[in-house]
Amino acid sequence: MQILDWEARVDDYGRIFYIDHINKRTTWEAPANSCVTTHSKLAQKLICLQIFKTSEALQFYNSSRYLKHILHRIRRDGNTFERFKQNRELVKFLNLFADNTLPLPEGWQLSGHLNEQQLQTVEQINFRFQLRRSQLLLDAYNQMLSVDASELRKSQLSVVFDEEDGLDYGGPSRELFFLLSRELFNPYNGLFEYSANDTYTVQISPMSVYVDHYTDWFAKVKFELFFYQKLSPSIDDLKAMDPQFYNSLVWIKENEITEDLGLTFSVTENVTGKIVDRELLRDGKNLMVTEVNKYEFITLMIKWRIERGVSEQSKALLRGLYQVIDRDLLRIFDNKQLKLMLSGTMEIDIEDWRRHTEYKNGYHADHICITWFWNIVYGMTNEDRLKLLQFVTGTSSVPYDGFQALRGSDGPKKFTIEKWGSEKSLPRAHTCFNRLDLPAYLTQHILGAKLRTAIHESATYEIE
Repeated sequence: MQILDWEARVDDYGRIFYIDHINKRTTWEAPANSCVTTHSKLAQKLICLQIFKTSEALQFYNSSRYLKHILHRIRRDGNTFERFKQNRELVKFLNLFADNTLPLPEGWQLSGHLNEQQLQTVEQINFRFQLRRSQLLLDAYNQMLSVDASELRKSQLSVVFDEEDGLDYGGPSRELFFLLSRELFNPYNGLFEYSANDTYTVQISPMSVYVDHYTDWFAKVKFELFFYQKLSPSIDDLKAMDPQFYNSLVWIKENEITEDLGLTFSVTENVTGKIVDRELLRDGKNLMVTEVNKYEFITLMIKWRIERGVSEQSKALLRGLYQVIDRDLLRIFDNKQLKLMLSGTMEIDIEDWRRHTEYKNGYHADHICITWFWNIVYGMTNEDRLKLLQFVTGTSSVPYDGFQALRGSDGPKKFTIEKWGSEKSLPRAHTCFNRLDLPAYLTQHILGAKLRTAIHESATYEIE
């Protein structure tokens, strides 16, 4: 239903978005008052759709007494829509009239819906894990596997590091997952190896089969995931993983293949230092790749490259993921979106950081020490910026929708810089509250030196 060239819709999660029919775009922002007076009037008109427009809508309307009740209430008072706008039956009914030719606003998949849903499931059960930093991986493995996954998912996690008196309001827990991910993905531990294209991304190592209880590591330890491959991989999924391998398959796809090339349905692998032949299908070493069967060959090669003897580990990793997050909630994401959702971004937008920073106890955006602070941040390498972020927030990645989405112990909490201490003190952090206590140093040089000392040498918690 069109209102002065604008239209309101409700998505699968009950969120209202708007369609601009003039500019052919969608947005979360409501039209100006000159176009639509209030949300309630818009909602009231939206509900007054022609029920007889589609037989499916009529059938659904007649089958639900509760839906009839909701529609009757909204027709009488449009303000009632706010109460029912996330009702499943109402949303389903409204979507029967949706125009599927226009996309939802950019980034709609990366909503806070998953986070909010998970927060709603948290109960007042607290699991307290006491861990040694020197034996972090082993302690976490033993203690976490002693608790049922369903209990972990719906409970509050509390972490205490040995010989440290800090209280866990979120900071130590975030640091735990950061440290666990770093240890688990360390190639020296045998579970993962570096990808072919660079030294910054990792993939499951075929050698992980030789690690004791290796499937338990993948299935049950709760850590930050860098495993985002699709369950039904395509050739495009290899482009970032292994460009050379990707280019080879693209060449096969785009060129005529004859038996003269000598390609067979087999590959060679390096297994514990030995070169072995592996057949992609039964008797594959005797089956030549031709123009007729090359697409089957490409499909099998993609499957081999992604799995490469790690299918059991991959399944265990997915089982672990599904124990934490409902798999139905993941279906709306592709691999790139899932990576962004779970890991955030490693590149820091300093302007976004500044826009979403608060100042306390005498500091403000134009204070000389704050100016020095941001000058120092601009001069840092991205690696040091991530270390600074880790020092203050307990995590070294930025949420998918930027610094505005930083969370503290009790919900959203902006990055905060508070004036504190003397010039002899080092900066200190409160990771549970995303707060940096920064003394008012006399020069930018002193501030920079003290800040770098803090982020590179501080790694423990204590009670003030």
